Amino acid sequence: MDRKMSPFLKPIEQFEVGDYMTDISVGDRHGDIITLHSLITDHLMLIILSDSCEPCFESLNAVAEFAETREQANIVVLLSSDEETMLQVRQGLPESVKLFGVDYADIGRKWKTYRFPWGYCLNRKGQILTSKGVGAVDLLAEAYRPFLRQIDPVPSP
Repeated sequence: MDRKMSPFLKPIEQFEVGDYMTDISVGDRHGDIITLHSLITDHLMLIILSDSCEPCFESLNAVAEFAETREQANIVVLLSSDEETMLQVRQGLPESVKLFGVDYADIGRKWKTYRFPWGYCLNRKGQILTSKGVGAVDLLAEAYRPFLRQIDPVPSP
C-alpha cells in the first residue's frame, strides 16, 4: 500500500557539511546588529545553545574550558535565554568568546538546527567544515580539528 505523507509534515531543512552558512544578523549586548560573516576571521566555531536544554549548561562549561586552552579559537556562542541568564553566562565565559542572545524560534528558522548543544565550524568563506553535537570538551576539540594545523601549528623541533 502506498502511503502519502501529510501535507502538514515538511522535511526539516538543515545546514550540512559543505554548505555555506547564510550571513545572518544578530544583535549584540549593546543593541548593535552584527552579521555572522563579519565575525569570521580565518575560521569560526559557532555554538548554538538553549537554556531549555540541560546538557547545554554542561556545554557552556566545556566551551569555557576549551576557549582557555585554545586562545586562537574564534568562538561565537548563540544562546536562547533571558537577560539574567545571559549576564551569568557572560561572567562565566572567557572574554575571547563572543556571546549573543537569539530567539528560540530563530534557531530552527535561521540557524537550521533542532538539536542542542550544536556546533558548526566555518572556514574563512563561511563554508561549514564540521557540524556536530558539542556537549563536552572532547567533542569541541573534534569539531575544531580542521583548524588545528591552520590556527595552532605544531612547533618545529
